[in-house]
Amino acid sequence: MTADPAATADRVLDFLSTAGQSEYYGEEVSQLEHALQAAHNARLDGGTEQEIIAALLHDLGHIWPVEGRQTTSVGVVSHDRIGAEVLKELGFSEDVADIVGGHVAAK
Repeated sequence: MTADPAATADRVLDFLSTAGQSEYYGEEVSQLEHALQAAHNARLDGGTEQEIIAALLHDLGHIWPVEGRQTTSVGVVSHDRIGAEVLKELGFSEDVADIVGGHVAAK
């Protein structure tokens, strides 16, 4: 992260805790719960710090306000790419952005 990493992290986590209350596309969990589950599983699986952060933020592209994004019944089109770009702009590492950007293809 760039200028003030702590402030950027606080901003993203505050956003996730607020905007993340929305439903996770037909599932019985919220966006936030899904993010926390992913991060928890990454931690349990022995993920690196970067992998755990990426797991937490992997679906940020579904909820981060981006002009012109297209939404379908299963979420935001190219949310993986959008999330990666947002994270890079916010100053997150290339590793985190690359994991987020590749998580759909990895499925």
